Amino acid sequence: MKNLKKEKSKDILAKSKNKVFTAQKGITLIALVVTIIILLILAAVTIAALSGDNGILSNAAGAKQETEKAEILEQIRLDIYGEMADNGGTDPTETDIKRIADEYGDIEGTNFDDMVLKTDKGNYEINLSDIWTPAPATGPLQPGEIATAERNEYYDAEADKTAKIPVGFTVSDVEGETSINGGLVVYAPDDSEYVWIPVDGIIGEDGDLNDVNAENIADRKILLGRYVFKSDGTVDTTEGTTPTTLGGQLKTSSSSSYYYTEDTTGKGNVVATGEKGIDSFIQSVRDNHGYYIGRYEAGDANATADRTSSSPDNNPLVVKSGQYVYNNVTQSQASSLCQNLYTGVNSDLVNSYAWDTAVLFIQKYSGDSDYSGQNRLQNTLANTGEATDGTNNDVRCNIYDMAGNCYEWTTETCSDSNYPCVFRGGYYNNSSNYTSYRNYVSTTYANSRSSFLSLLYL
Repeated sequence: MKNLKKEKSKDILAKSKNKVFTAQKGITLIALVVTIIILLILAAVTIAALSGDNGILSNAAGAKQETEKAEILEQIRLDIYGEMADNGGTDPTETDIKRIADEYGDIEGTNFDDMVLKTDKGNYEINLSDIWTPAPATGPLQPGEIATAERNEYYDAEADKTAKIPVGFTVSDVEGETSINGGLVVYAPDDSEYVWIPVDGIIGEDGDLNDVNAENIADRKILLGRYVFKSDGTVDTTEGTTPTTLGGQLKTSSSSSYYYTEDTTGKGNVVATGEKGIDSFIQSVRDNHGYYIGRYEAGDANATADRTSSSPDNNPLVVKSGQYVYNNVTQSQASSLCQNLYTGVNSDLVNSYAWDTAVLFIQKYSGDSDYSGQNRLQNTLANTGEATDGTNNDVRCNIYDMAGNCYEWTTETCSDSNYPCVFRGGYYNNSSNYTSYRNYVSTTYANSRSSFLSLLYL
C-alpha cells in the first residue's frame, strides 16, 4: 500500500515537472519571436537611417562634396588675395575674378551675375558672384571685358582712338586682336567675331579725295565713301568714277554703260526695298566714328558638309573660323539672314560704303597698300578663314577672305534692271577677280561662289 502511494506521488511529481517545462518552453519561443521582431524593426530603422536622401551615408557623401566645393572656393579666393597683394591691394574686377576662376574649370554665362563656374574637380557649380564681390569697374573697357550700358567704350592709347562696343559683346584679350589700327576684334554673345573699322570722317564732309589719296600713306584719311581703286591701290579720281560726296552714281570706268548706287528705294533690287538702312548706318558712323564687319565670311551654323543648291537658306549664321561657308544664297536671302542678329546693335548685309572704307583702312594699316587688287589665294572652296596659298592666308588687319574664297553680296544696286544685284571681291575658281572688284547679276543668282559678310553698327 505504501509502495502504491509512492508510485502515485512520483507520477504526480513527474507530471508537474513536465507541465513546468512545457510552460517554460512556450515562454522561450514567444520571447524569441518578439526578439526577432524587435531586431527586424531595429534593422529597418538602421537601414533607413543609413540610406535614403537624408540617410547617414547620403549626408556623409553630401558633406564630403560640400567640403570639396568649399576647398575649391577657398583656393580661388586665396588666388585672388595673392593677386591683390601683388597689385598693392587693388580690389579685383569682374574680369580678374573671371580670369582666375577660369583656371579651375569652365565658365558659362554672359553677364557676371549669371556666370557659373563648372569645376574640373568634382564638376561642382559655383556662382562667380559667390566667389567675390567685384570692385565697380570704371573707365574704358579693358581686353577681356564685356560691354555694359554704363561702360561700352574701348580706348587704344597707342592709336589714341576709341571704339564703341555693343552691349553684351566682349573685347578680345588675344594678342594681336586688341589694337584698333591693327584690327580690334570683339566677340558677340554667340562667339561670332567682328572687327571694328575706325573712320576719320565722311567723304565730302570731313575731307575729299585728295585726303584719301595723300602721298604719304600715314597721312591718308579713312573717309566713309564708295570708291573705285586703281592698280596701285589709290582711289581713281577720274571724273565720273568715284563719287566725291555721299550718294550719287559710281562707275568702274568713265566710259561704262552702267552705274552703281546705294538706294533706299527699289530699282529691281529686292534688297533696296527697305531691309537695309543706309541713312541710319551713315549717321551711326558720323556719331561713333566706325562700324563692324564680320571677321570671316558668313558660316552656316548647322552645316555638317559643304552647302549645295538644296541646302536650307534659313539656317542661323555664325562668324567664326573653320565653318562651312554660307554659300548658294541669293542677294536677298543673304540680306534677310543678316537682319536682327543681336539685341542692342543694328545688323545688315554689308553695303558698298562699308566694303570700300574697310579697304582704305586695310591699305593704310596692314602694310599692303594695294590690297584692293589682291587676287584669290586658293582655287578650291575652303572653310571660313582657311583659304591659303600654302604659306599665307588671305587676312589683313584680322579680316579674312575679302580677296577670295567666295565673292560677297552687298546691298549695292546696278542700273541694269535685269542684273541689279552686286557682289564684291574675288572667288576661288577665278584668278582675275580681286578685292575691290564689282560685278552685277540677277536677283535669282546663287551658287557655290556666292556668300556674304555681315555688318554691325550702333
